[in-house]
Amino acid sequence: MAINTQIRRQDRPKLIVLGVLVIFAVWMLLRGFMGSQLPHLLPKNGQPEAKSLPNLTRLHAALDLPLLARLEAIRYSGTRRNLFIAGVSLRQLRRQARAAEQQRQAQARLQTSDRPTGPPPIPLKFYGYVAHSGALRQIFLRLGNKIFVVRAGETVARRYKIVSIQPTMVTIQDLTDQHTQLVPLTLE
Repeated sequence: MAINTQIRRQDRPKLIVLGVLVIFAVWMLLRGFMGSQLPHLLPKNGQPEAKSLPNLTRLHAALDLPLLARLEAIRYSGTRRNLFIAGVSLRQLRRQARAAEQQRQAQARLQTSDRPTGPPPIPLKFYGYVAHSGALRQIFLRLGNKIFVVRAGETVARRYKIVSIQPTMVTIQDLTDQHTQLVPLTLE
């Protein structure tokens, strides 16, 4: 099995760029894995330099309580949160109150708009008609994906009664709540 190792002339710049990128990636991986343990970052004697570290011998854990009391006595007059008072800032309380009021108003608007203004509309839609000698005798009504062929006086889906059929509209009565609705004889 022979492998073709010839490089085309137009592929040489791509291979050079690929080589540079591979070398850079290897360098970044070594730097990431070695971190601060790279030998060229340490001083010659192998110990870190003491000049860059703070003098920790002068620090102690005792608090200066009188100084802290004087700081607490200062009246805070800024617009940001006071560090000496636990809890929510006054600005955040106002923002929360405003948001709660806006939410209450939005819910009130939704509740008033959601109130039904009357009985629900009858879902029957006009689908077509059958005309014998110029008079409408039967019409096609659609309820969802079902189509019914009805005449005046018949009941559709055991709920809707066809009261009358005129040339431009049909009168339908809902038998559950006894309300009537006029459905125009036009295709939607």
